[in-house]
Order: sequence, then structure tokens, then C-alpha cells
Amino acid sequence: MKSYLMHSSLRGKPWIGFIGGVTAAALVLFRVNILFVILGAVIIVILLKSFM
Repeated sequence: MKSYLMHSSLRGKPWIGFIGGVTAAALVLFRVNILFVILGAVIIVILLKSFM
């Protein structure tokens, strides 16, 4: 059985996930509420997937 990541549209573009993580880390440094941290990281990943 293949894992979900094998069918992911992010295969070959690990930097998109990395940028999402960096965004989350940056928002945490500014002591933003955790819901906004997650939402911000998800939005960044969605935008990068859409335009790259």
C-alpha cells in the first residue's frame, strides 16, 4: 500500500512545505495565536502550490 505522500502534488517541491514551516515559526516568534499560525502556514502552502 502506497502512502499518501507518494500521491501528493508536493512531490519534488519540498521547499513549499519548508516555507510553510518557516512561516509558522515566524508567526510564533511574534506570539500570534496558534489558530492564526496554522491558518497562515496553510494559506502560504496553498498559495505556493497554486502559483508554482
